[in-house]
Amino acid sequence: MRLALYGGSFDPPHIAHLEIIKEVLDSCALDLLVVMIAYQNPLKPSYRFDEKLRLKWMEKVCSDYQRVVVSDYEIRNQINYTIDTIEYLKKCYQPESIDVILGEDNFLNLDKWHKIEQLKKKVNFILVKRIGFEYNMRDFPIKTINLKNITFPVSSTQIREYNRDCVKFIPAVILDEVLQNLRS
Repeated sequence: MRLALYGGSFDPPHIAHLEIIKEVLDSCALDLLVVMIAYQNPLKPSYRFDEKLRLKWMEKVCSDYQRVVVSDYEIRNQINYTIDTIEYLKKCYQPESIDVILGEDNFLNLDKWHKIEQLKKKVNFILVKRIGFEYNMRDFPIKTINLKNITFPVSSTQIREYNRDCVKFIPAVILDEVLQNLRS
């Protein structure tokens, strides 16, 4: 079994997250894509939305994907590290290989990840290219995916700031809930 992990805060989920999922499923020979909702990213100060709400939203937006599982493993009221999640996934699924889907914005901080040298030996990284980010990756050879379907560099930050132009990038199935929670 070939498994991939796509972790993140999804604070809130937006169309770019879905495009990444679609592109990874179309571009990689995966048996299973695990979407992992972070309780708290150790490199981010806090989240706008509660982890259970973010989990519920991702379950809704991913419900039509056959090879996708949305996991609540990291929602345990404590910071969880990717290396621990990888060990958990190995025990649960016993995959032959694990890929970690990584946005280019997160690539900048990869050297700060807990036990990164051990993690590099256990997984393959798949880098999702984003507009506005350019890195020299000669020293860290990883597979890259260019998202053909994304033409607007939307981010959860822009949506949380209630940028009216970005609201259109919230998936329809969760739009009302996200807007209601943004206003409260």
